[in-house]
Amino acid sequence: MNDNFDGLFATYKSKLEPNRSNPKFANADRVDSSLGIDDDHERPYRIKFEDITQENHPWGAIASVFRTGENVKQQRRRESHFGDVSLVLRHIVLKSDNNGRVESQLEIQSNTLRNAFINIATGLVNINLHQDPIIIRDPYVEIYHCEERIQQAIHSETDESLRSEIRLLQKFREDYMARTVNDLKALEPNGLITFQLLPFIFAPGHPVLLTNRYLSHIPTYWTAVLHSCHVASDSKMEVNHTAELRLKYTGFNGTVFGSVDTVMPLSPFSGTRTITELPIYPIKYHPDAYQLLKSLRVRGSEFSRLCSGGFKAPLIQQNSGSHIYYNGPFWELFNQDSGRRPGNFRSPRAAYPAPAPIPGPPPEDTTALLSTFLGPPTSESAGRVIIDSPQFLEEFPEYRDETRRQQPASWPPKIPRLRPMVNPNVPLLPKDDLTSTGFTGIAFEKLTEMDLACLPPIIPGFTLTKRVWGFFLVSHVGKIRWNEQAYDSLHLESQRKDAVLRLVREHRLGKSLFDAVVVGKGRGLVFLLHGPPGSGKTMTAEVVAESLQCAVYYTSGGELGLEMWEIESNLRLIFKRMQRWGPVLLFDEADTFMAQRSRDSIERNALVSILLRMLEYQSGILFLTTNRIADFDSAFFSRIHVRLEFEKPQTPQRTLIWTKLAERDGHTISQEEFAKLGNLPMDGRRIKNVLRLASLLCRSRHAAEKTTLEDVKEALRISAGDPNDADTEQAIQEFCG
Repeated sequence: MNDNFDGLFATYKSKLEPNRSNPKFANADRVDSSLGIDDDHERPYRIKFEDITQENHPWGAIASVFRTGENVKQQRRRESHFGDVSLVLRHIVLKSDNNGRVESQLEIQSNTLRNAFINIATGLVNINLHQDPIIIRDPYVEIYHCEERIQQAIHSETDESLRSEIRLLQKFREDYMARTVNDLKALEPNGLITFQLLPFIFAPGHPVLLTNRYLSHIPTYWTAVLHSCHVASDSKMEVNHTAELRLKYTGFNGTVFGSVDTVMPLSPFSGTRTITELPIYPIKYHPDAYQLLKSLRVRGSEFSRLCSGGFKAPLIQQNSGSHIYYNGPFWELFNQDSGRRPGNFRSPRAAYPAPAPIPGPPPEDTTALLSTFLGPPTSESAGRVIIDSPQFLEEFPEYRDETRRQQPASWPPKIPRLRPMVNPNVPLLPKDDLTSTGFTGIAFEKLTEMDLACLPPIIPGFTLTKRVWGFFLVSHVGKIRWNEQAYDSLHLESQRKDAVLRLVREHRLGKSLFDAVVVGKGRGLVFLLHGPPGSGKTMTAEVVAESLQCAVYYTSGGELGLEMWEIESNLRLIFKRMQRWGPVLLFDEADTFMAQRSRDSIERNALVSILLRMLEYQSGILFLTTNRIADFDSAFFSRIHVRLEFEKPQTPQRTLIWTKLAERDGHTISQEEFAKLGNLPMDGRRIKNVLRLASLLCRSRHAAEKTTLEDVKEALRISAGDPNDADTEQAIQEFCG
């Protein structure tokens, strides 16, 4: 950025000062508009290198220019600016500054050497190659990265004069960069580096690896292409402040893929560090770079497939998002008030300890996605997830990678991405504009292999277990294993069970042509399930969803908020997600917000009106559950299509529940023993809890053993029941003995 600014400022300055004292230097800051140098105004240059010092006045004017190490008076006036030599090393000092600060820069002045350096450096540097003169600032990293091509140019050049000029670059490297090169030769082969030498191992246009240091047990990499590496320091105190690495990766803005700019900070460290232990390092230093790159491409393909909704069951193909199973680290998003409505602030309750070294604080140019990836996961997550990047970016626009204003085509120059020179097995990167910003609008089918490798390792999704947004590792995503026998385990009268199954299937297929007079109104399918706790209401909704191979979206009155505006806003959001994703919506304890209206509560009456309107215009499958149907407002019944009453299971149903649930985990219990268990007056939920405890107790002895009746009895003795239900507790005590 500084180099680009210097060039533009030089052009501006030359327009203000057309009549300089030295005609040889009058056009020294001219910026060419073409790729080559304008030879119509070519002036003679001496094939020579000069090391000079320039003193400036506090107001910016040049006070004196002289050879470094000599007195000003010893210099002849005609050599004062040294504008007629091919290569100049200029040390700029402020005349009144007693702190000894010096800014050094190498200037390529002759037209022929500048043209040659453009051919040499294209693709290896990010400085402005179309400035006159070309300026390379201390520590002259660009000369180091161009070493191999400089040698090739010297051997292949047939023009002896030009070859001599190119040798000046080689000579400068040998004389002025010897200490740096020797330090690198001692450190780099051993996989070590110092903070000050970081720019010498980060070559522009080469792929780098970003790592999350909190996931040491799960090596997690993010590939990006390096644009620049800059180490800021105090030249007087030699104190390193930070390293700033500008990167490009492939992003998804909800519609298309494209190139995204970001910044990766790196805090200073003392002494040497192992290169591969840094939070970011060039991929060529990885011990198995080629295989790693192949795996990153596969992961990128998975990312792009998830973005395009590639994981869907047959009955929800028309809906958005991918329905997947996940088991791994989870970056949950919280708002500032630590509410359950997710925001863009990471929770302080990190599940992983802080590593060392860690990146510095993210600067403003760091994308929100990269900041999230570099941070610690908040927890582990296991369960079903919906991946829907467009919906996520609509709810959290701060994570959208915006398209920035493009620069004019002639400025800055195009820098193609090139192959790293250390590891020849790493394939070429696609040639695009490394210095462009924002999205280029790459369609899914046009993503190159390197585009795929540079896709993020984490993807936003909505966990149906916690009902919050967050980020998931793409490598830990898998297909859902649907239970095809789930409907057989539903303990409901066969006639009613078959009717429910036919209704939901036909509704999902959308075959019914029946519609209300108003288009889009009354197209949903609403079930009301009422009965005592543990009678199978929730399980019915879950089994219906499993048979359709779609998600269950749970919600309840307690999750919607307290204020009416908050409840309405959350309800609208839930119904919008429901329409996009096509889940079965389970509204538990619906009586909380659907109770009868009264004259005493204007807010409650307004809320009931809102719910009535939303129910009428939603088009999905909705299950309402309650054990207080008498409290429902009568207006809701006209919006409900099916009402199913559930009763406490009797002995035959309880026996069947014991038998079916125990079969999932393996057991040695006989039918006679199941019949005795069925005599215990327990609801289905408690039976399930007891069998889970029995399974855990069994596995505590030996993992391969099957659940026995003694395990069940032990679980019954310690299981929690209703303290007011003395009859059930007495029956359990008599059964267990």
